[in-house]
Amino acid sequence: MLVTSLIQGVLAGYAIDSYYLSAQPLASITPAVVSVGYTISVRQSHGNRFQVLGFSLGAAFLVNLILGAMFVGNTLSYQFLTLGYVAIAGFILQLVLHDIQMTRGHPYQNALASLYLIFKGATFYCFGTYIE
Repeated sequence: MLVTSLIQGVLAGYAIDSYYLSAQPLASITPAVVSVGYTISVRQSHGNRFQVLGFSLGAAFLVNLILGAMFVGNTLSYQFLTLGYVAIAGFILQLVLHDIQMTRGHPYQNALASLYLIFKGATFYCFGTYIE
């Protein structure tokens, strides 16, 4: 998994090296808030999947928007990346909740990192300014 992460990082850096976005959320904030939101909401929801997903993903979305408003400004690219990161985290969380009996989380972590990088690269390509 470490080798795969290194390869992904090198390829992502190469792909978005010449593009610039005015503002972008930190990709690590969304999974961190989703995991904290999950642990808080799973105790109070009594197994209701809709409440768990709503609280976890809603908290991640709000934290990203608040941080964006406080520090970098909520530009269109920032909001688009925030929505994409939250949607990807929701997709992976649905898969994890579906296969809750499985003990290994590595495939889900790899899928989360890969989808984040693909989405970030596509966003840089669509919204980024080319720098020579």
